[in-house]
Amino acid sequence: MEGIPLKNEKAQAIEAIRFDEMPEPARRLFSSSVELYIRESLPESEMRFTNPIRIQHADSVETYAVDWETPAEYAVRDEEGGIHTFVADVKDGAVIGDGEITYYPGEGHFPFVGRMETREAYRRTGLGERRYLFLNALAKEKYGKPLMAGYKTTEDAAAVWKRFVDQGLAVELVETQTEGDHKYRFI
Repeated sequence: MEGIPLKNEKAQAIEAIRFDEMPEPARRLFSSSVELYIRESLPESEMRFTNPIRIQHADSVETYAVDWETPAEYAVRDEEGGIHTFVADVKDGAVIGDGEITYYPGEGHFPFVGRMETREAYRRTGLGERRYLFLNALAKEKYGKPLMAGYKTTEDAAAVWKRFVDQGLAVELVETQTEGDHKYRFI
């Protein structure tokens, strides 16, 4: 992947790096994210993160991402063999936002937002929106499918998705809605 378009930025080059080249707060976040999907703790050296990348933005934020596939022998929540891409935005050595793509391979399945959070001080700055665009670009590159909203769409997340719909970047999937839970997917 040479570059991806990000809102209000020129396409940024993505650099392949080693996991140990990531800032410690990002590595800790990724390691703790894995703990949600396995039945026992693993040392970082056995977590088998793959495809670590870094993207540097003009606003001095760096985005880091790694892939992780649940090992069958440790699976607790991923009975179907989930694949995860964990993402962290880092500024001045601290994680200021993070997200996750979860994907269960198979016909009719789409990669979806496993979680998305921007730290309070950085909300309403466009970082979350940029992260969604980045996750969508990764989903298309890795899985050949656009990113879909997660199972529980918060009000803040729904507002971002509605902006993407208004911009012609996403669609609202009326047929999958349950009361209070709207589903969206990038085009």
